[in-house]
Amino acid sequence: MCIRDGADGGGPMRPGELAAALAVEAPHVTRQVQRLERAGYVEQVPDPDDGRCRRVRLSASGADAVECIRASGRRWIAEALAGWPPGDRARLAGLVHRMVDDFAAHSDAERAAEAGRAGSGRD
Repeated sequence: MCIRDGADGGGPMRPGELAAALAVEAPHVTRQVQRLERAGYVEQVPDPDDGRCRRVRLSASGADAVECIRASGRRWIAEALAGWPPGDRARLAGLVHRMVDDFAAHSDAERAAEAGRAGSGRD
C-alpha cells in the first residue's frame, strides 16, 4: 500500500514519492489523490520538512477501508485453503515468504544499480 499510515512503519508521502513508488507519472497520482480526497479516503497535510509541499496520508475512513479489504482477502485465502492439509499450508507459507524475500532482495539490488548508474551519469 503506497499511501501508508503509521501502523505499517510508513508515513505520509509527497505525491512525487507516490508516483515513483507506483512507477507512474505525477499527474496521474495527483488526479487519483484528488478523487480519493473527495471520497474521504485520504487527506493532504503540510510537509514538516518543506512548508511549500503537502503529503498524502490515509484518513480514518481510508484506514478502515484498507483494513476491510485486507480482512476480506484473509478470509478468502482461509476459505480457499481450508481443505489443504496443514503440511501443504506450511509449505506454501514457506515458499511465499521465500518469494517475498527474493523479490525484496532483487528490488534492493535493482535500486542500488540504478543509483550507481545515476551517480556515474550513465543510463
